[in-house]
Amino acid sequence: MRDCQRISITYQSYEMQTAREFEIEPYALRYFGRRWYVLARTDFHASLRLYALDRMDDVKITNKFFKLPADFYADDYFSRYFGVIMNDGKAEKILLRTTDLRSKYLNSLPLHSTQKEVAPNLFELCLVPTDDFINALRAMGSEAEVVSPDWLRKRLLQDAKEMVKKYSMKN
Repeated sequence: MRDCQRISITYQSYEMQTAREFEIEPYALRYFGRRWYVLARTDFHASLRLYALDRMDDVKITNKFFKLPADFYADDYFSRYFGVIMNDGKAEKILLRTTDLRSKYLNSLPLHSTQKEVAPNLFELCLVPTDDFINALRAMGSEAEVVSPDWLRKRLLQDAKEMVKKYSMKN
Protein backbone atom coordinates (compact mmCIF):
# COMPACT_ATOMS: atom_id res chain seq x y z
CA MET A 1 0.00 0.00 0.00
CA ARG A 2 2.76 2.39 0.89
CA ASP A 3 4.24 1.98 -2.61
CA CYS A 4 0.83 2.39 -4.31
CA GLN A 5 1.09 -0.91 -6.15
CA ARG A 6 -1.99 -2.65 -7.48
CA ILE A 7 -2.73 -6.06 -6.01
CA SER A 8 -4.29 -9.00 -7.82
CA ILE A 9 -6.68 -10.98 -5.61
CA THR A 10 -9.06 -13.88 -5.93
CA TYR A 11 -12.05 -12.83 -3.84
CA GLN A 12 -14.99 -14.87 -2.60
CA SER A 13 -17.84 -12.54 -1.75
CA TYR A 14 -20.71 -13.93 0.33
CA GLU A 15 -23.09 -12.74 -2.39
CA MET A 16 -21.35 -14.62 -5.22
CA GLN A 17 -21.40 -18.36 -5.92
CA THR A 18 -17.83 -18.44 -7.21
CA ALA A 19 -14.62 -16.60 -6.46
CA ARG A 20 -13.58 -13.83 -8.82
CA GLU A 21 -10.10 -12.60 -9.73
CA PHE A 22 -9.46 -8.87 -10.12
CA GLU A 23 -7.04 -6.11 -9.23
CA ILE A 24 -7.45 -3.60 -6.45
CA GLU A 25 -5.78 -0.31 -5.57
CA PRO A 26 -5.41 -0.54 -1.78
CA TYR A 27 -5.98 2.73 0.11
CA ALA A 28 -6.21 1.71 3.78
CA LEU A 29 -6.81 -1.11 6.24
CA ARG A 30 -9.69 -1.23 8.71
CA TYR A 31 -10.34 -3.59 11.61
CA PHE A 32 -13.95 -4.11 12.63
CA GLY A 33 -15.92 -6.95 14.19
CA ARG A 34 -12.84 -9.16 14.66
CA ARG A 35 -12.09 -8.96 10.92
CA TRP A 36 -9.60 -7.01 8.80
CA TYR A 37 -10.65 -5.21 5.61
CA VAL A 38 -8.82 -3.34 2.88
CA LEU A 39 -10.40 -0.19 1.48
CA ALA A 40 -9.72 -0.25 -2.25
CA ARG A 41 -10.69 0.99 -5.67
CA THR A 42 -11.25 -1.37 -8.59
CA ASP A 43 -11.71 -0.89 -12.31
CA PHE A 44 -15.37 -1.97 -12.12
CA HIS A 45 -16.61 0.15 -9.19
CA ALA A 46 -16.62 3.93 -9.20
CA SER A 47 -16.56 4.19 -5.42
CA LEU A 48 -14.19 2.79 -2.84
CA ARG A 49 -15.14 -0.61 -1.41
CA LEU A 50 -14.07 -2.71 1.55
CA TYR A 51 -12.81 -6.24 0.95
CA ALA A 52 -12.45 -8.69 3.85
CA LEU A 53 -8.94 -10.13 4.03
CA ASP A 54 -10.23 -13.54 5.12
CA ARG A 55 -12.17 -13.87 1.85
CA MET A 56 -9.08 -13.30 -0.29
CA ASP A 57 -7.08 -16.09 -1.91
CA ASP A 58 -4.05 -15.95 -4.13
CA VAL A 59 -2.95 -12.39 -3.34
CA LYS A 60 -0.20 -11.08 -5.64
CA ILE A 61 1.49 -7.70 -5.80
CA THR A 62 1.58 -6.54 -9.42
CA ASN A 63 4.10 -4.32 -11.22
CA LYS A 64 1.35 -1.75 -11.84
CA PHE A 65 1.17 1.44 -9.82
CA PHE A 66 -1.64 3.86 -9.02
CA LYS A 67 -1.81 7.38 -7.66
CA LEU A 68 -3.38 7.80 -4.25
CA PRO A 69 -5.34 11.09 -4.19
CA ALA A 70 -3.34 13.74 -2.35
CA ASP A 71 -6.40 14.72 -0.30
CA PHE A 72 -7.23 11.17 0.86
CA TYR A 73 -7.00 10.58 4.60
CA ALA A 74 -8.32 7.26 5.90
CA ASP A 75 -9.42 8.70 9.26
CA ASP A 76 -11.45 11.40 7.52
CA TYR A 77 -12.97 8.89 5.11
CA PHE A 78 -14.13 6.54 7.87
CA SER A 79 -15.21 9.29 10.30
CA ARG A 80 -18.85 9.31 9.10
CA TYR A 81 -19.28 5.56 9.49
CA PHE A 82 -19.71 3.17 12.39
CA GLY A 83 -18.11 0.08 10.89
CA VAL A 84 -17.63 -1.41 7.45
CA ILE A 85 -20.92 -0.64 5.73
CA MET A 86 -20.55 2.56 3.78
CA ASN A 87 -22.92 4.41 1.50
CA ASP A 88 -23.58 7.90 0.21
CA GLY A 89 -25.94 8.69 3.08
CA LYS A 90 -25.61 11.84 5.11
CA ALA A 91 -24.41 11.84 8.69
CA GLU A 92 -27.30 12.35 11.11
CA LYS A 93 -27.52 13.42 14.72
CA ILE A 94 -28.67 10.45 16.77
CA LEU A 95 -29.84 10.72 20.38
CA LEU A 96 -29.62 7.57 22.44
CA ARG A 97 -30.99 7.14 25.97
CA THR A 98 -29.47 4.32 28.00
CA THR A 99 -29.62 2.65 31.37
CA ASP A 100 -27.09 3.60 34.04
CA LEU A 101 -25.17 0.39 33.44
CA ARG A 102 -25.07 0.79 29.64
CA SER A 103 -23.92 4.40 30.08
CA LYS A 104 -20.88 3.17 31.97
CA TYR A 105 -20.03 0.83 29.10
CA LEU A 106 -20.54 3.54 26.49
CA ASN A 107 -18.40 6.00 28.44
CA SER A 108 -15.59 3.47 28.72
CA LEU A 109 -15.88 2.23 25.12
CA PRO A 110 -17.67 4.74 22.86
CA LEU A 111 -19.63 3.52 19.85
CA HIS A 112 -18.19 6.25 17.62
CA SER A 113 -15.67 9.09 17.74
CA THR A 114 -18.48 11.69 17.68
CA GLN A 115 -20.20 10.25 20.75
CA LYS A 116 -20.73 12.61 23.67
CA GLU A 117 -22.89 12.37 26.77
CA VAL A 118 -25.11 15.46 26.61
CA ALA A 119 -27.03 14.63 29.80
CA PRO A 120 -26.93 11.73 32.24
CA ASN A 121 -27.62 8.55 30.23
CA LEU A 122 -28.26 10.55 27.04
CA PHE A 123 -25.74 10.26 24.22
CA GLU A 124 -25.43 12.17 20.98
CA LEU A 125 -23.67 10.74 17.94
CA CYS A 126 -23.31 12.10 14.43
CA LEU A 127 -22.80 9.44 11.77
CA VAL A 128 -24.38 7.72 8.79
CA PRO A 129 -26.82 5.24 10.38
CA THR A 130 -25.83 2.14 8.41
CA ASP A 131 -27.01 -1.41 9.00
CA ASP A 132 -23.98 -2.33 11.11
CA PHE A 133 -24.70 0.64 13.40
CA ILE A 134 -28.37 -0.39 13.64
CA ASN A 135 -27.24 -3.92 14.53
CA ALA A 136 -25.13 -2.47 17.36
CA LEU A 137 -28.20 -0.62 18.65
CA ARG A 138 -30.23 -3.84 18.50
CA ALA A 139 -27.53 -5.65 20.45
CA MET A 140 -28.09 -3.28 23.39
CA GLY A 141 -31.67 -4.51 23.63
CA SER A 142 -33.75 -2.82 26.28
CA GLU A 143 -30.69 -1.06 27.73
CA ALA A 144 -30.89 1.60 25.01
CA GLU A 145 -33.60 3.62 23.30
CA VAL A 146 -33.24 5.79 20.22
CA VAL A 147 -34.78 9.18 21.01
CA SER A 148 -34.19 10.58 17.53
CA PRO A 149 -34.30 10.57 14.57
CA ASP A 150 -37.86 9.36 14.40
CA TRP A 151 -37.34 7.15 11.33
CA LEU A 152 -34.63 5.16 13.17
CA ARG A 153 -36.81 4.83 16.25
CA LYS A 154 -39.65 3.47 14.06
CA ARG A 155 -37.27 1.08 12.28
CA LEU A 156 -36.10 -0.42 15.57
CA LEU A 157 -39.69 -0.64 16.82
CA GLN A 158 -40.69 -2.54 13.67
CA ASP A 159 -37.70 -4.87 14.10
CA ALA A 160 -38.71 -5.50 17.73
CA LYS A 161 -42.28 -6.31 16.68
CA GLU A 162 -41.01 -8.81 14.12
CA MET A 163 -38.80 -10.44 16.74
CA VAL A 164 -41.70 -10.73 19.19
CA LYS A 165 -43.79 -12.31 16.43
CA LYS A 166 -41.07 -14.86 15.63
CA TYR A 167 -40.40 -15.74 19.25
CA SER A 168 -44.12 -15.99 20.03
CA MET A 169 -44.62 -18.79 17.50
CA LYS A 170 -44.10 -22.39 18.53
CA ASN A 171 -41.63 -24.47 16.50
